[in-house]
Amino acid sequence: LVDNARVLIEEAQYEEAREILGTALGLEPENHVARELIKQLRHAQLTYLYEQIPPHKTPVLIVDRARLRGMSLSARESYLASRLNGKWDVGTLVVATPLGELDTLRILRKLIHAEIVHLS
Repeated sequence: LVDNARVLIEEAQYEEAREILGTALGLEPENHVARELIKQLRHAQLTYLYEQIPPHKTPVLIVDRARLRGMSLSARESYLASRLNGKWDVGTLVVATPLGELDTLRILRKLIHAEIVHLS
């Protein structure tokens, strides 16, 4: 599993690698190689996400808030979308929300891909 995750990281398939490493650690919690690879995965994924979503850009909600409530979003996605005010840049959001840096960026990427948010 760890070797498969390593290949996925090299191919920038970070979500898939995360799943596999989670499984590996579930089966073998003391697997030091998997733990180290999780650190590498986090660094690689943050670098990748910041290339796509620069910290100086401002996420802007492009969907009406009433329509947003009717969409199938997770609680975390809804929470982050509710914090978008058109003034806070990505860097501010990362530190102002309790979601954490990586999850904030992952959720922003999903909202951008779903055409709920755009960067200005």
